Amino acid sequence: MGDDFGRLLITTDHAPSGVASAVISTPAFPPLAECRPEAVRWRSLRVCPDLIGLVPTRARPVQIDIELAEQSERWTIPVVDVLANTLSWHPGRPVVAGLAFDGAKVTPWVADYQTRTVRRYTNIRAATSFTSQGGKGHPPLVWCAENQLALLIAASDCAPPSPAAAGPTWRPAVYEAIGPGYVTFEPEQRELALLAAARPAVYDLETSNITALGPPLLIRSLTLAPDGDALVIEHADSQGESPDANGLRWSSSQLDLVGTSRKPIAPAAAMTQPPKPAASGSAGLGTSRSVQADRGRARVDLLPADPANPLILWIRNAGSGQVPPATGCATAILDLTLDWPDDADPEMLRRQIVTAVRSALAIARNEYAASHNGTVVVGGHSFGATLALFALAHVAELAGAIAHSGCYNRTLTPTGFQHEKRDYWRVPTIYHAFSALHFADRLDRPVLIVHGAADLNPATTPDQAVDLYRCIVATGGRARLVLLPHEGHTFRYREVCQALAVEHQSWLSQWR
Repeated sequence: MGDDFGRLLITTDHAPSGVASAVISTPAFPPLAECRPEAVRWRSLRVCPDLIGLVPTRARPVQIDIELAEQSERWTIPVVDVLANTLSWHPGRPVVAGLAFDGAKVTPWVADYQTRTVRRYTNIRAATSFTSQGGKGHPPLVWCAENQLALLIAASDCAPPSPAAAGPTWRPAVYEAIGPGYVTFEPEQRELALLAAARPAVYDLETSNITALGPPLLIRSLTLAPDGDALVIEHADSQGESPDANGLRWSSSQLDLVGTSRKPIAPAAAMTQPPKPAASGSAGLGTSRSVQADRGRARVDLLPADPANPLILWIRNAGSGQVPPATGCATAILDLTLDWPDDADPEMLRRQIVTAVRSALAIARNEYAASHNGTVVVGGHSFGATLALFALAHVAELAGAIAHSGCYNRTLTPTGFQHEKRDYWRVPTIYHAFSALHFADRLDRPVLIVHGAADLNPATTPDQAVDLYRCIVATGGRARLVLLPHEGHTFRYREVCQALAVEHQSWLSQWR
């Protein structure tokens, strides 16, 4: 079985002066120790009280090496538990800053890569608000003067709010909505603010004085204005831009830095060209081929693999969705973009899917003729899982299916799904055609069903996987249900993905 769960992804972050860069080594999969069990769920977000912000979506770096343009020897920064965000380089001095865990709290650190020394500022508890999830790549701290860092702190007294601070133990549940639409019962933004609101502040590294510059806000990015006299913050605002997937609106504001007793940043040393970025540790795909489709567009990517069987045909909807874990089996990734017009009917869509799947099968079997026995298992993630099960029900050549995090009863999303904008009552046949529960009796070959136990996507709750499992078994089929603890709609933790690879390998071994 291919095992890349210990693989490191290598990225490079450059100092503005170009005289130095940081080579950052980050695990491809974070360990379960980083799952933050104290995190609080808010809609599809995971909010960490210790961070006063979101749980990072990337693993913590295991090593940060500083490279100087004129030196071949690297210096490893002696800081552990660094948060997974970009670094903040001083524009005029050989200094870089970041955040790291100090027990439960998060504190700043500053490294001088000329003298090779590091100082931790444990007297201040920093916050990340929304910057911890990556966002636009801005770190939650920025140099705003020679010895001053702008950063985020807790809403009051530099202490993180407790989950218990989300409100009284009892209050009436009030919901209001105007249709048509898909109704969900979601917490209000004020609950999120109690967990993750942070204040922008300026911290003087020499005097340890801290000056708060504004009220508590849900902050997505923190940068320095071009003239250097103000901070620019991107924050949640009820009057801001169009709502994102979690219903939050965002605006930008400036906070004046004049009068904060700042010593201006000295000009940087002579600039040199930055070194070339390090190569990424991500594995690339193999051969890519066009696929015949009745309508729409399709392409198949053939991943290099050791000879093994069976062949996995993994379907992705318009190129989105997770790929299967490494199992050593030959794998073909079918990216299928369906032509789904306003008057689409089940037969039009069936021809597209069946034509594309059979064309991809022919290409993949020819490519991998020497490495498998002709047996093919189809799979997919999210809507790709729906397409995989649809293919299993309509393509007799397939031996089985693997379905990750799917929606298997589209009548529970009656106002539309994926490419379908018409509601259920106008085109019930479309909803039935793409609901695996309605054709479970045709899933007469083995199906492996995998779902995150903490999937908060309202269309793909874990109950969907349980119901599909029950229906397949009830109709005389064979199914295996795997619920993954701590995981949401996508799977990210190292140990969980390792266990999932074992499940895949065991499931596929019956055809070897």
